[in-house]
Amino acid sequence: MILYHFMDEQYGVKNLENKRIKVSTFNRINDPFELQNIWTNDLMKRRALEQTKRTVTSNYGVLCFSKSWSNPVQWSHYANKHQGICIELEFSSALAPQKVDYIP
Repeated sequence: MILYHFMDEQYGVKNLENKRIKVSTFNRINDPFELQNIWTNDLMKRRALEQTKRTVTSNYGVLCFSKSWSNPVQWSHYANKHQGICIELEFSSALAPQKVDYIP
């Protein structure tokens, strides 16, 4: 499976030199509402959800890929407004990333 990863030029060059890709934590990605998909008026539940987000943020990261290298939105958001780079990666079926399905 071929997938593409977009990044700004500064990190892109470092990633290629070091043969690595930076994993982002949920609190450092471009969507401030990530992991906040539940709203409740119950204060205890809200606090529990906030604690869960803190736990996930401190223990897990996210690495995003695209099926296309030519998507202008990906270039704009993830490759420093079209000034960054896009790398092509080939994954074996055993290591293939999980597809995310967005639903309303």
